[in-house]
Amino acid sequence: MRDALSLTDQAIAYGEGKLVGAEVSEMLGTVDRGRVLDLVAAILDEDPAAVLSLVAQIAEHAPDFVSTLDELSNILHQMTIAQTVPDALDTSWPDQARIVELAARATIDDTQLFWQMAVGGRREVHLASSARAGLEMILLRMIAFRPAAVIQSQPAVGDPPAKKPEPPVTPVVERGEREATQTLQHPDPVPESAEETIAAKNDAAAEDLFGASNADPEAAEQLLPEPEVQEAAAQSSDDDRDEGAALHPVALGALRTDTWPTEFERFQFSGILHNIALNLELTEVAGSTLRFSVSDRDATLLNERHPAQLAQALQLQLGEPVSAEIIVAEHGGCTPASHRAARAAAQLADAERAISSDDALRTLMEAFDGQIIPGSIRPNLADGEPEGHGADAEERV
Repeated sequence: MRDALSLTDQAIAYGEGKLVGAEVSEMLGTVDRGRVLDLVAAILDEDPAAVLSLVAQIAEHAPDFVSTLDELSNILHQMTIAQTVPDALDTSWPDQARIVELAARATIDDTQLFWQMAVGGRREVHLASSARAGLEMILLRMIAFRPAAVIQSQPAVGDPPAKKPEPPVTPVVERGEREATQTLQHPDPVPESAEETIAAKNDAAAEDLFGASNADPEAAEQLLPEPEVQEAAAQSSDDDRDEGAALHPVALGALRTDTWPTEFERFQFSGILHNIALNLELTEVAGSTLRFSVSDRDATLLNERHPAQLAQALQLQLGEPVSAEIIVAEHGGCTPASHRAARAAAQLADAERAISSDDALRTLMEAFDGQIIPGSIRPNLADGEPEGHGADAEERV
């Protein structure tokens, strides 16, 4: 109560004897919820210019940018409730109609992903060069990583209305599933015109490398990678097969629990499916069935459609039909995400060792009574320069 009275006195003084809502908000650095709703609309419109303009308007009132993220998280939470359990929506919110309207423009995957980014980004605001820059990067990331639209069959009964369907591949409809599988197993032959196009490209490439007089046909065949062959065939037959399937071919027999984290880097996933696959552990390969497990803390974005979509993405890149099962259960942590984290930790350890043994840096620290800020060392991955050395290392002190 004493704090409330003290703030009231400050507000009266700030408003020169008057209590006006806008002036009190300006004094406290709170954010107008209407502007945050406008931010959500700009993100759904995929309009980065509008996002930056709104942040600039918010910044004019010296706000707490972490509070802005908290307000954004609350709105996304209410949008998710409006999408899943509309009757449970908090009717005390003054902007309920606007929240319902925004929820109708987004998919449940959109709101879940945006909420996760907003909550996870709170600590990034403090780590950024400025709080405003941290907020802007989080908002622009929501636009950049929003799942892309794809052609998709009619949604199943009970699915929420969605502006953007699931990203990875066009789902195989229940009726005709066998025909779709046969199409994957027996693709149409390359039309003669496409073969001629490929041959012409090979000849031209061989001539560029070896000269017109001594072109080696066998070497020329190696110059044109498999994805380009598939692309030429796809253009002639108007086939929508994923051209990245043969970029780094993976054999089904090579997939095991211990090899899955490294083989994952050779697969191509997109959108939310990539985030889900990143946290899966391959527990068993039984024939053409791949069984995965995901821990409860990493299953936030998982829904019943994702196993089928994972299977479709895998079979396009494996070149043979497979099915996938995903269960929510604790596992041994043998996931691509854990593998990446371990690799990043090793790189950081190398960088810290390099910093500690850098004579020039030690001399600078002794001369200027400097010290390394704990947690500020980052691996230097610039091409041609060892991690943690050189001018870049000195700039991090």
